[in-house]
Amino acid sequence: MNKPKTYTVFFRTSKQFGKNPISEANCYITYHSLLKSFGANEIIVIADNASTEQQRYFMQQAKHCYLTALGNCGSFQLQVKLAVQRHPADIYYFVEDDHLHQPEQKHYISAGLNHFDFVSLYDHPDKYRAPRKKSLFPALAVHKKMPFGKC
Repeated sequence: MNKPKTYTVFFRTSKQFGKNPISEANCYITYHSLLKSFGANEIIVIADNASTEQQRYFMQQAKHCYLTALGNCGSFQLQVKLAVQRHPADIYYFVEDDHLHQPEQKHYISAGLNHFDFVSLYDHPDKYRAPRKKSLFPALAVHKKMPFGKC
């Protein structure tokens, strides 16, 4: 029997809320929608340039929370670094605070990964590329050392 795959979900939030078409949505609602599909132990919160209120909330609510002021590119690079160094998993899911989740989101992602090697909701890869770099992930092939350039 196959062992279930492990997940690590990186949930990035900031004081600048994204482009969710549902006006009532906010980082707290989207975080709780994520909790309906993933376990609290699977979710790593990256509070990047977050408000004091958000920092307090996520430090109390999340099992793992990192407070940063790195911006889009820097915080994404931090997430990749944390994934490799501190939060091992079979599957990594990177999501921002403007995505609402269905209660069965984990199932849908797993189903998609039966057909594809990579599933993502990130829609602006240019925001996650360091200047003067040709590749979004220049060092992912090297797992022991992951040099991260300044963004």
